[in-house]
Amino acid sequence: MDEDDFERLEKLVEDNHRMIKSMHRSMQIGRVFTALYWIAIIAIGFGAYYYVQPFIEPFISTGKTALQNVKDVQEGLQKSSLDIPQIFDKIR
Repeated sequence: MDEDDFERLEKLVEDNHRMIKSMHRSMQIGRVFTALYWIAIIAIGFGAYYYVQPFIEPFISTGKTALQNVKDVQEGLQKSSLDIPQIFDKIR
């Protein structure tokens, strides 16, 4: 190899190094922006919940009350079904 080939090779290596460095920098910047993107989405979700929660809370408490009433009715039916045979025995 003569001197011109070495100079061309050196120039190609420098160009290659510069391109790889640029690609690496772009990847790092992309990762940072992706992390910021997801942090923003999660923060907006929590903020929206915090803002909407006072409006949703009455519906949640109504649902909990309805479920408790259904459980109370089921327990009452189970207790009354146990009492029915005793009532029939007393009637006889």
